[in-house]
Amino acid sequence: MTKSRIFLCVAWLAGSLFATTAPVSSAAADPLADEAMEILRAEIGTWTSRWDNLNAAGEVVRSVEGIETFSIFNGERVLLLETHIASAGRTNKAFRFYSPELKKLMIIDVQEDGRHYVLHQDVGEPVIQSEPVTGRNGRTSILRFTTIEETAGKKTVNHEISHDDGATWRLFRRQYMEKISMSAE
Repeated sequence: MTKSRIFLCVAWLAGSLFATTAPVSSAAADPLADEAMEILRAEIGTWTSRWDNLNAAGEVVRSVEGIETFSIFNGERVLLLETHIASAGRTNKAFRFYSPELKKLMIIDVQEDGRHYVLHQDVGEPVIQSEPVTGRNGRTSILRFTTIEETAGKKTVNHEISHDDGATWRLFRRQYMEKISMSAE
């Protein structure tokens, strides 16, 4: 299956499986929906990002810079997140949306080889966590992204990994984001 077919399949899943016939902003139907939509709207735009890979002592061993763009994909319910890292010649795409069924913000991230991550975030909480995923090496891991600092247009996010179903976590990366445009240009 080609990358574009995988992308279209995930787009359909994100757009239709989690869509409802009731308006998302209907507080009577879902009191978290309004807050979730405000979070998504605040993310729309272009952000510079720097990812600092860390060793076990927490020292930076490598830094990578890129651009992340959040744009409206399907009405106002689904955002397309495009991450472009020029030095690696890589662009990754993911979907970010609110699931009224789960009452959570979600991310579906499909890699070039078809492997994918499904991530959940409680509305208003700083932690985004993946479902367990099995890597190419056969090892199962869970990813956790925690916003540790957030000001107007800036975020600092810790990236952690667990190989024991969340019993222990290892910080492996810190991400610094700064919004440079309010629109997804």
